[in-house]
Amino acid sequence: MHTHGIVHRDIKPENLLINKKGKLIIADFSFATRMTEIESDNFFQKKFDPIIEKRHNVGSEIYNAPEVWDNDINLHEKELKLKADEGGDFEYSDLDGQLRKLSVYPQYNGEKADIFSCGASLFMIHMHSPPFRKAVNTDPYFKRLCSAMK
Repeated sequence: MHTHGIVHRDIKPENLLINKKGKLIIADFSFATRMTEIESDNFFQKKFDPIIEKRHNVGSEIYNAPEVWDNDINLHEKELKLKADEGGDFEYSDLDGQLRKLSVYPQYNGEKADIFSCGASLFMIHMHSPPFRKAVNTDPYFKRLCSAMK
């Protein structure tokens, strides 16, 4: 899915189907979006930018990654946006060295958010209980999981 330039943004157990042969099928692409195609060194292989804009909240709370909920995740970008407001169009290099244009919307890595949702879904399927209510620091279960990772 990601290699074809699509980010699902609503992976949860209800959207994971298994056919009679045991093949996993991902369903309900109503929140899906296309990633922007970028230049690739290989002519025969397309490459996509996983960074997408968060124009509004999508997906299910208990499966979404923290960056989907965190409006202040890109503090550096907010500072750059203030500079861009003064001078018009503005580009910057992100942590990976990728050249990006500033956006008025918060941005996050859609591929990583989908993978986080897969992990939360696997936890739910295995434990029959969600790992937390919402992936934010105010949720005590999420906070405990984060402290265990350090």
